[in-house]
Amino acid sequence: MSLQPFDWHAVLGALGLDPGAGLYTVAADRAVRSGIPEDQPVLVLGSGPEPVPGLLALLRGSYPPEHPVSLVTGGAGGLEVSRRTLADLAGDPGPGDREAGKGQAGAEAGKGQAGAGNVRGWEGPWALYLPPAPAEAPGRSFRHLVQVMAALRGPGGCPWDREQDHKSLRPYLLEEAYEAVSAISAGDMEGLREELGDVLLQVVFHAQVAREAGSFDIDEVIRGLVEKLIRRHPHVFGNVRVAGSAEVLRNWEAIKQAERAGRTDPGASAGSSSPAADAGPPSLLDGVGRGMPALTRAAKVQRRAAKVGFDWPDAEGPLQKLAEEVQELREVYRRGERERYEEELGDVLFAAVNVARFLRVDPEVALTAAVDKFCRRFAYIEAAARQAGKNLAEMGLAEMDRLWEEAKRAEK
Repeated sequence: MSLQPFDWHAVLGALGLDPGAGLYTVAADRAVRSGIPEDQPVLVLGSGPEPVPGLLALLRGSYPPEHPVSLVTGGAGGLEVSRRTLADLAGDPGPGDREAGKGQAGAEAGKGQAGAGNVRGWEGPWALYLPPAPAEAPGRSFRHLVQVMAALRGPGGCPWDREQDHKSLRPYLLEEAYEAVSAISAGDMEGLREELGDVLLQVVFHAQVAREAGSFDIDEVIRGLVEKLIRRHPHVFGNVRVAGSAEVLRNWEAIKQAERAGRTDPGASAGSSSPAADAGPPSLLDGVGRGMPALTRAAKVQRRAAKVGFDWPDAEGPLQKLAEEVQELREVYRRGERERYEEELGDVLFAAVNVARFLRVDPEVALTAAVDKFCRRFAYIEAAARQAGKNLAEMGLAEMDRLWEEAKRAEK
């Protein structure tokens, strides 16, 4: 007996399921695109191996590794059912033909169940049954978070939460992201766990505010993200083959450019006659947000331009450019042209970011480390002043310079 892709009664009979008990049934390719309700019993129907990698990737993010699954395939004597865990299923490139009777697989087969040892491959029609996930499974706690946020914003909720809007929340989104980065830099995994929760709170908070305004909700945020991830990973969810991470990045950029080409310039107003509005296709630099830190934005803009060859051949060019910009700033300062200070200093910083890019140094990380170093050395001066019973403001620059050099030597 061979399994047909939608042979409902044969599959349900093999699994021992009651068709009237409620069952979410979905085609494999649709499940990959739209997700599945892990709090319900799910039956995924497929044919052939093509949708399997994407489906397994989806299941790994929705269920715990030990979650039981049942794979139904067609055999010479009828339908065969393999009962295993998601970890067992997802750990293989495919069930494949294996010799029966080994280890746990043999034990399962001996109990009248088709274990991993005698499961046929993904070729031909197949069905995959997943019982509901436990309450603590991935996704359940997230839905609880969304419900808590809605309650905080709802009638009788928290007055402060109810007063917030997108603009008032902006500094918290940046602050929480930076604190997460700080925990990563410190190697503080417990701190990172907490800070990532705070970042997630900001995402859910903004989505709730948008939902109340009728703009979008958290499901639309997630759906858009899932669609983008699937679209930008055709080597995982499609038939594209890649040789390594470098090829993955090339494909990623090509897909992003195609996405940008399909969008209009969000900053262009109707009836505008500016060159940007009449340019037609969007700029390569569109989408580099003005809201990100300036050093990070500068680095991203430079990387984008470099991808089409607008770049120096090596680090000597950026180093020379940095020296030129410093000299121009010095000349403007000597002439007292205060109106040009900001522009020339900006050019110096932009050139320094270009040097960092060639040296493969993150300018934001480098500047953060430099600030931390300054704080450590300044704290050394403060401690020395306290030990000497001196007022730091009255110590004098020469003595502070001497203590600064001591701090430098102490760090080596």
